[in-house]
Amino acid sequence: MLDLVTGALARRDFDDAIRLLESEKKLGAIELNDLFILTYLHCVNGEVKKAEDFVASSSGLIKRDWFVDWLWGKLQADFGFHPPP
Repeated sequence: MLDLVTGALARRDFDDAIRLLESEKKLGAIELNDLFILTYLHCVNGEVKKAEDFVASSSGLIKRDWFVDWLWGKLQADFGFHPPP
């Protein structure tokens, strides 16, 4: 699946990448980095609310560190994303 997602991202086919990552999520096979990529892709596609809801429902997987703080700040500045408290 990783190769398919990578290929979709290389083609800038964000809809396909989202579809593939969503299917991983449904199978319960999504990893933390995939979660971050899916969140970013939802924001890029203008689905900020969907990204916020997804992160909120996955908050048990996310541990706050410098990267998460940076990513949330970047998404907030670029797309108006509001991370969970």
